[in-house]
Amino acid sequence: MVVHVVGPRPPSTGNVADRDASSRSPVTVRRDARADAVSKEPKPPGPLAIKLFRGLWLAGLISNVGSFMHGVGASWLLTSLSTSPAIVALLQTATSLPSFLLALPAGALADVFDRRRLLLVTQVAMALIAAGLAVATFADVVTPTWLLVFSVLLSIAGTINMPNWVALTPELVPRDQIPAASGLNAVSMNIAQAIGPAIGGIVIAAAGAGWVFALNAVSFAGVILVIQRWRRPERDTRLPPEHVVSAMRTGLRYVGNERNIQVVLVRIAVVMTFSSALAALMPVIARSRVDATAGQFGVLSGALGAGAVAAALVIPRLRLRFGPDLIVAAGTSLLAGALVFVGQITTVAPMALVLFVGGAGQLLAFTSIFSIAQAVLPAWVRGRGLAIAMLVVQGVTAGMAAVWGALANGSGIPSTMTIAGVGLLISSILVAPLRLRGRAELDLTPITWGEVHTALDLHDDQGPVLVAITWTVDPADVPEFTAAMTVVRRQRRRDGAITWGLYEDVDRPGHLTESFVVATWAEHERQHDRPIAADLAAQEGARRFLVADHTPQVQHHIGRHTSGARHTSGARHRR
Repeated sequence: MVVHVVGPRPPSTGNVADRDASSRSPVTVRRDARADAVSKEPKPPGPLAIKLFRGLWLAGLISNVGSFMHGVGASWLLTSLSTSPAIVALLQTATSLPSFLLALPAGALADVFDRRRLLLVTQVAMALIAAGLAVATFADVVTPTWLLVFSVLLSIAGTINMPNWVALTPELVPRDQIPAASGLNAVSMNIAQAIGPAIGGIVIAAAGAGWVFALNAVSFAGVILVIQRWRRPERDTRLPPEHVVSAMRTGLRYVGNERNIQVVLVRIAVVMTFSSALAALMPVIARSRVDATAGQFGVLSGALGAGAVAAALVIPRLRLRFGPDLIVAAGTSLLAGALVFVGQITTVAPMALVLFVGGAGQLLAFTSIFSIAQAVLPAWVRGRGLAIAMLVVQGVTAGMAAVWGALANGSGIPSTMTIAGVGLLISSILVAPLRLRGRAELDLTPITWGEVHTALDLHDDQGPVLVAITWTVDPADVPEFTAAMTVVRRQRRRDGAITWGLYEDVDRPGHLTESFVVATWAEHERQHDRPIAADLAAQEGARRFLVADHTPQVQHHIGRHTSGARHTSGARHRR
């Protein structure tokens, strides 16, 4: 169904303006045709009733268990090869640094290339890398350096896989079941975190770390089989796919000009800066502080996952009563307390209890923050936006792991964990004014800024494109109009403009020209499909200063140095 939103200005009339400030064409709001019938149809079955989603969910659960087993095996093997906290902490850096460096390219790849083929490649690569580490371990040729190399390779493949996997869910389930499907994916991860480390510890104690790596390699088989049998429908797009580098720039430009996602990234960075101490130093804590066996180390690691599973069961009820800010505050407080106590405890059972509480707090904080990230990212940039969130997570983890390791070498485990816990509590209080509540209500309904008619037959890769829009306002209102246009500027930049400017005619006060440059004609066409319904308020905020009966006049200019343009007798319009 296509809805044309048409109405006069000003916004005080209760109507929504119909004109595109950059094209003079009606605003088109695109909605799912099924939405109108939802209330009239019986409630559909859950995501697990969908065969493909169910198969991937079960296969993903097994793979996640294998991955957590692998993590325990790698950590335990490295502590057997070296007792230096700094070297052991480098394992966290080895697994996080590739994610930091490759998260954004991975998000672009997920949007540009065929998702099914990319998933197959990454899953097979991870299986082969895990198998290679298993063979090397059985042959007793693994050194700390080789273990870190294998960890880096596995992290590279996993980083390329992750945004692709996350972006897959909307293709497998109806739109109204996406939240439930995302919740099931979180449950899968938490179950795996709860039982994977314990199973890994048992396998290590019974047969050695090599068998943990071998089982992880086998765990990828289910996902590979399901993806191989999936026949993904071909997608018919009216515009060519973006180039990877261009898609990366677009993602960065969006984040750099969208405050909602910036707030989310700051909150993520604060939690990760201090909680990374636990991930980096947990193997050393288990061995040096509580003298844990391999099986006990698995139980301690599983306690974090068990706490997360427990929190996952209660968080839906908490959301009904409390906003995300209170839930994040509660989660960070629990996690901060756990960090402090972990550094002081010297026996296994109390340590497991504290880790259980820490796992619950971590899930409460991160689930609430990441749910806001999904709520504020429009569909066209969601993969890249989430990839940038991953970049923040892994970048902070990789950098801080080395810091925590060095600090533990110099000051000891108790002092280091106390610094981490107190630092998390203080920093969370400092960023509390960056509130999350209200951002989840952002209206992400896509809107289209009408049609662009041209007298030139333009190719998609021609550019740059200069768009000039003339606004006529009362000279006395120019300062207020300029202030209102700052929000419009962020929207233009966010959706693809390379540069933006606002200029007043020195001979005609009140006559202003807004101009912005877009890289190519195809990118300008994409720019017309990227706004959301929430953007209309900023447009109306600027339009209310227009003098009576004035409509912004728009001109489009193509760079003359570009070859291939030719005059035609007919007008070319957006397809």
